[in-house]
Amino acid sequence: DDGLGKGNGILIHENGHGVFEENQILENASFGIEVSRGGDPTVRNNTIKDCLDSGIYLHDSAVGVYEFNDISRNKTANIEVRTGADPRVRKNKIHDGLERGIYIREDGRGYFEGNEISASIAAGVEIKKGAQPILFNNKIIRGRDSGVFVHDGGLGQLEENEITDNTLNGVVIRTGGNPEFKKNKIFANNKDGVYCHDSGLGVFQENDIYGNFLNGVEVEGLVSNPTLRKNTIHDNMVAG
Repeated sequence: DDGLGKGNGILIHENGHGVFEENQILENASFGIEVSRGGDPTVRNNTIKDCLDSGIYLHDSAVGVYEFNDISRNKTANIEVRTGADPRVRKNKIHDGLERGIYIREDGRGYFEGNEISASIAAGVEIKKGAQPILFNNKIIRGRDSGVFVHDGGLGQLEENEITDNTLNGVVIRTGGNPEFKKNKIFANNKDGVYCHDSGLGVFQENDIYGNFLNGVEVEGLVSNPTLRKNTIHDNMVAG
């Protein structure tokens, strides 16, 4: 008894597969779907909501394809990825998370494309502790905190995403976070477009950063050291 599967809607592990389509996965005492130890399902067109832990939880080298799902109102995160898991997550509606929208940590990976991540109470996307996802062409919008939060050595590549209308900052990087942002639109956030502080790093290239309520980019502290190259930073309300 290793604690797997207690109170889950669906558990897929030990290289399990399967196709899961058009199910209602609701109000489970733990995870909506837990995938671990090489599990490799296809999860498509499901509703996953109101679970007492993450909606989809992938760990220990889990993979799989997760697309066209409606994932909402789950605790911890709507989708959580850690410990070498590397899913393909495409064209989902990920909204109204009771904490994070997507949470990638502890060497989690994953390819996230074409998702709409909205109205999370905590960060829309949080990346930490060596996690290295790829996020391409997602909308990270209308969060009640910051859009993207990279910290504690989090990495990752974020390209051609739209990060807008978040209650705090568009992007926050701190404590050794070192992501790459390329060709994103970071605009109309209610504080800074990008806030790098407390030893934050990162490379920003060819982004369009505009119309944020405070600064386009704010760098604070002696050891915060991002690199910005060929960005367009304009029409912000305070600076940049």
